[in-house]
Amino acid sequence: MSKVICYTNEKGFATLVHIAPEMFDADSPTRKELEAMGYIFENDEQIIAWVALKDIPPNTEYLVVDSEKLPTDKQYRNAWVIKDDKSGIDVSLDKAKPLQLDRIRNMRINVFDAADIEFNKAVEKVLNKLMGNNPDDADMIALKAVMQKRQDLRDAPAIDLSDVQTIDELKTKVPDVLKP
Repeated sequence: MSKVICYTNEKGFATLVHIAPEMFDADSPTRKELEAMGYIFENDEQIIAWVALKDIPPNTEYLVVDSEKLPTDKQYRNAWVIKDDKSGIDVSLDKAKPLQLDRIRNMRINVFDAADIEFNKAVEKVLNKLMGNNPDDADMIALKAVMQKRQDLRDAPAIDLSDVQTIDELKTKVPDVLKP
């Protein structure tokens, strides 16, 4: 079990400082080296305080948790916050929603590229027919469908997340145009 120092950074999410496990072993080379430099630790609390002093901003409140108590799902890592009761780390739904919108924007890139190719082919087909004959209904329907798909992709990040109540629910909230 390893200890982690947690504090809230300037962006409002939890920053973690992992303490090397050998710091808690008095016979480890790291501890021996620190002792040679004059750093003597009598207990784990002194080690934690020393690491906090050197690794977190001055005058910053922090808490120490066991690494096993950290959230296992790192998809919304930048939405991790210290629980109000200071008992550990939680995922803030309010901070996770903008991350989900970024995820949607990234998801649509490849779909947009494929839709651009479809669009260009459909436009080319219609233009070729317009130069010779009138395009048939199937070509116009295909062109309109691709145009609608491209518009749906542009609108994807505008998805309404206001009704989302849980992180698991947020993960599934993806516009239909981006679903496989």
